[in-house]
Amino acid sequence: MPTQFGPSSPSDLVILATFTIAGSAAASTQYTGTLYPNGFQNASQTPYIVPAGRTLHVGDVTVSGTVSVDAQLIFTINGVTQGENFHLSDIVSSNNARVRPTQAIVLGPTDSLSVGLITLAANGSTSAVSQNVKVIGVLLPSK
Repeated sequence: MPTQFGPSSPSDLVILATFTIAGSAAASTQYTGTLYPNGFQNASQTPYIVPAGRTLHVGDVTVSGTVSVDAQLIFTINGVTQGENFHLSDIVSSNNARVRPTQAIVLGPTDSLSVGLITLAANGSTSAVSQNVKVIGVLLPSK
């Protein structure tokens, strides 16, 4: 994995997480997202590793557009599943009453972040469907 370099001041970071849910997948099927912290034009990083000398404060998680199959997100930091319990249908960006994190998810230098999901309902389509999630944070210089 190439070394990551970052500026010494705070910078926004939007990690795009993509999932492909198999056709006719049953409820409770788990998937690991492919993470694109530098946009789709660059290589994916799964898991995402926080650059040395930086901390990541994840302050929001959102879905743009319609949810393909409702699912619960699973955040894993350094191999440990976290307690956040976001359902995709609750975090759609166009919903004014959408659920937002009440506090930042904080990762230290060189911590790893994986994003997965578990389906809450079966995929009614016989074709695979894609789902994109935005994990929005700020990279800060570590102290």
